[in-house]
Amino acid sequence: MYSMTQKLFDENAYQAEFEATVVSQTQTELGWEVVLDKTCFFPEGGGQDSDAGTLNGQKVKKLVKTDDGDIIHVMQEKIEQSTIIGQIDWKKRFRNMQQHSGQHILSGVLLNTYKLQTESASFTEKEGHITLEWSIPDNDLEKALIAANEIIFANKPIITKFISLDEIEKYNLAKLPKDKFTKTGKIRIWQIEGFYTIPCGGTHCKSTGEIGNIFVKSNKIHGNRTDLNFTTGFVTLDYLTATKKITSELAKMLEVGTDGLVDATKKVMDDRHALNLALRENQEQVAAQKAVQILQTATKGKVTFTAFVYSEADKGTVKTTLYQLAETPNSVHIAHGANVPLTVVSSKDVSLDTLSILTELKTKFNGKGGGSKTYWQAMITDHEQFVKELMEKLS
Repeated sequence: MYSMTQKLFDENAYQAEFEATVVSQTQTELGWEVVLDKTCFFPEGGGQDSDAGTLNGQKVKKLVKTDDGDIIHVMQEKIEQSTIIGQIDWKKRFRNMQQHSGQHILSGVLLNTYKLQTESASFTEKEGHITLEWSIPDNDLEKALIAANEIIFANKPIITKFISLDEIEKYNLAKLPKDKFTKTGKIRIWQIEGFYTIPCGGTHCKSTGEIGNIFVKSNKIHGNRTDLNFTTGFVTLDYLTATKKITSELAKMLEVGTDGLVDATKKVMDDRHALNLALRENQEQVAAQKAVQILQTATKGKVTFTAFVYSEADKGTVKTTLYQLAETPNSVHIAHGANVPLTVVSSKDVSLDTLSILTELKTKFNGKGGGSKTYWQAMITDHEQFVKELMEKLS
């Protein structure tokens, strides 16, 4: 099929403003779908985020590329003029160009040096992402990052052009093009001569120096695969500026210089661990004292049993108290209260089938929860009546 839209970004990724003629305009549930005879707007594709901008001053809501190759500009309102002036958001476009070109360089280094193929890649104006087919050790990733930046600093020319399908073998492509890109009998490639050539229809810098830098923010290994999050150029500057703001605020809070953040944070974590240990010891002491007091009210029936009321404020100690009470042979212990789980803990040698008893009562009281013979918990609205009937069955 013939595409009505001439893609100006294929010819010049640096063109930010253009004049075009409206070919068609259709109102749909998305808005007004406008097709132009030519456009600078790159639609999302190949992992690259779409451009943003305006037509005759009106914001473009969305860009869609059809199977025929046309580019639909989705607008909120109908365009009344037959001729438009389009303006893309250059800041976003150039960041996408830096991210996309930088990704190809990093992927090229990883393939050429470590035989690691990039399975997928995506990038926005804020971050790029690469998934590698295998894992890579941190020290090798650091070496690859240095090599990628050396190519950037060498300011090598970046070539983007169309080639015929008959020419593919001449270019030693890192990946073969997908079928959908070969319908026209030609494909667009991205190339640094002597380094890396790959099919790509995105927008790119004309030299590696314009990328500025490439920086890996994080890498995670999932099985045999590695996920890399990276930034380039202005996006790296944005990221480092935001990171500096965070570290400066943390340093101010901890009353240290930024170079002392690691030690200061470690001290905070050590202090927190010590406080948690002290709190746990205190809770165990409180629970032990409370268990002694509760046992003095124990009732002996078919088993020894106790019941006590607790609140949200006691949740840190109630479980410990119940387990200490359950050290009493052949015993059952109940903790209950308003808007807290009714909890029952039994000794391991309890002679009754407490689980059956509790399950029967839960059904009667429309409770929600459950557990085992030795530990059971449920939300019971009428907890006082529930406990009364449970104690009757234990007597």
